[in-house]
Amino acid sequence: MAETIENNLRKLIIDEMDVNPQYYERMSQLLDELIEQRKREATDYKEYLKKIAELAKNVRHPGTGSSYPEGVTTPALQALFDNLKVASSNAEEPAPPYGYDTVEEYKTHTAIALDKTIKSVKKAGWRGNHFKEKQVKLAIKKVLGEDESMINHIFEIVKNQNDY
Repeated sequence: MAETIENNLRKLIIDEMDVNPQYYERMSQLLDELIEQRKREATDYKEYLKKIAELAKNVRHPGTGSSYPEGVTTPALQALFDNLKVASSNAEEPAPPYGYDTVEEYKTHTAIALDKTIKSVKKAGWRGNHFKEKQVKLAIKKVLGEDESMINHIFEIVKNQNDY
């Protein structure tokens, strides 16, 4: 029974991965840890089911189990926030970009700016239309700058959001 629950949850995580890769990667790691605990029998079955139910709730409804900064309220904003990366010369903890006190402040500000900009330029039926997609990509570039890999990464996430 536990393996069936794990397989169903794994399938749900894989299905939702395109919507918010960073978030669902964390959920996948948590599931792996729970599976490992169960296999080592480090937890009793009742406790295991409680943990797996909590994980399933977080997978089904992102944002309920984690706290996002004020203003990051929709699934689309949460996906943008989770997937923004800050360039760093330090492998441990990236420094906030100039003008920001924390990386979280930068990511919050940038996610909100991206959300507003995308909503202002997207046209109906933009997905699959080369010219309309290019407008959205240019809007992302306007906020993020010249980092092509980040622009493409965020664009793919935006394409998979229902809010846009």
